Amino acid sequence: MLHGVGRVSRDVGRLFANLEWKPLGWFTGNLGLSHEYDSLAGAHVAPRASASFHIDEQNTVRVGYARAWRTPGTLDYKASQLASNGSIEWAGTPGLPAEGLDSWELGYLGDWRAVRMSLDLRVFHERVSDRIHRIRTVAGGPLTAQAVHELKIRGHELQWKWQPVDATRIVVGHAHIDIDADFSTLGRTLHAAAGSHLFGSGAERYFALSERSAPRRATSLLWMQRLPMGVSLAVARYWVHDIKWTRNTDTDSYQRTDLRLSYPFSGFARGGEIAYTVQSLNGAHAEERMQRIVDRRHWVSLRLDF
Repeated sequence: MLHGVGRVSRDVGRLFANLEWKPLGWFTGNLGLSHEYDSLAGAHVAPRASASFHIDEQNTVRVGYARAWRTPGTLDYKASQLASNGSIEWAGTPGLPAEGLDSWELGYLGDWRAVRMSLDLRVFHERVSDRIHRIRTVAGGPLTAQAVHELKIRGHELQWKWQPVDATRIVVGHAHIDIDADFSTLGRTLHAAAGSHLFGSGAERYFALSERSAPRRATSLLWMQRLPMGVSLAVARYWVHDIKWTRNTDTDSYQRTDLRLSYPFSGFARGGEIAYTVQSLNGAHAEERMQRIVDRRHWVSLRLDF
């Protein structure tokens, strides 16, 4: 992947600071700032701020903003991969920008200890700039990483916990996300360039890849139960919407059930745990691509503490 490139190095340095301010019992403010220098990706500053309003001891509302960056991998800048015929199949892109994220959120936290229950809810709106895809910019040319999309992301997440009795815990998680993609300035130029992967209708696969890069809906249910003789049982159920992993691969929606039985013991070393786990208890499903079928799997694990 680095044919003829020679020695490749990358230096990264980071500085960060955080300030928490609580001038009143009902208000907590947080400010943060980080600076990163990357010898390949350049310098990036990431601020963040949030405010939490404590309605009472059980209910809190928070608002926040954050900026973040995802710097491309070293190969995105330096790759030189040969194809079987000796031509360059994948070439690095010097000066490739980092993907930027601007995130706004409104959250709520309910902590109702009298009934052993809590709810953490978050509604968010995010914008991703310079979303990177690996494409050919000219017919017969090498694959290169290019910042071709701008994304708008909206959604909500929640986690509900309940412990009805000492031996039982229930956790429910749910996320819903909508992603809309548009061309960046570079993407619009490549959309009009004959021979580019983005030319004409070829752009549709990349829009699908951006807009289905996360499941539209995902829900999980976890039940944890302490049984007699110190045995613990955990059962997890997942519902996951379809997702697109690459330009040419898809995965349909699936449901999965996992189960784990564990027994802690003492008397050897400092104790430990023996556990039996079964994954995909309800049968096979596809992950990453429809050709990759994950069937039911069982294993026994042993942990020793020293």
